[in-house]
Amino acid sequence: MPRLLEMATLGQLDLAGLVTREYTLDEINTGYRDMREGRNIRGLIRF
Repeated sequence: MPRLLEMATLGQLDLAGLVTREYTLDEINTGYRDMREGRNIRGLIRF
């Protein structure tokens, strides 16, 4: 994990590019449904 954090800090690892879609906490059920239906692989819940 420390190496991954170092790589992200140095710009060698694009963490934002790994996120398929962002959801608010109010949209958590939508995010879960999208994941189960295959519309979202790597969703992020922001709260």
